[in-house]
Amino acid sequence: MKSIMIKLSILAVLLLAVISFNSVNAASSQKMFGGVITQTKATEIQQKEEANYKCIVPGKTITIRPKSGNDTSYFIPAFVKQKNGKNVKANQDILGYYSNSKTTISCVYQGYPPKTSTVTLTPITLFGTND
Repeated sequence: MKSIMIKLSILAVLLLAVISFNSVNAASSQKMFGGVITQTKATEIQQKEEANYKCIVPGKTITIRPKSGNDTSYFIPAFVKQKNGKNVKANQDILGYYSNSKTTISCVYQGYPPKTSTVTLTPITLFGTND
């Protein structure tokens, strides 16, 4: 009985170590961002829609101006909610994390002949704004 308890204890410690390691790896695969929301739609999506495309976005897109650097567009998946629960608006300060992965958004031309084009954006995993 004592031997089984020792084995279970060792197994529990190993399991916790694996969980901790995976959590650290998941956190390190994300990067922090911040700036001001310049548009409540990604510039690339806006350009496609102005060219008569309809983009299927499973969430929202935004364009941010960081403190230094150029405007950057991001994708906010539908399941990622702002920490204060409010809507995203232009001219808000924003701070959060984005994933190292990319999300491809399909856009379908609304004229003839129909064709498909894609936009690739970086997904936001966690964020909050000042309002």
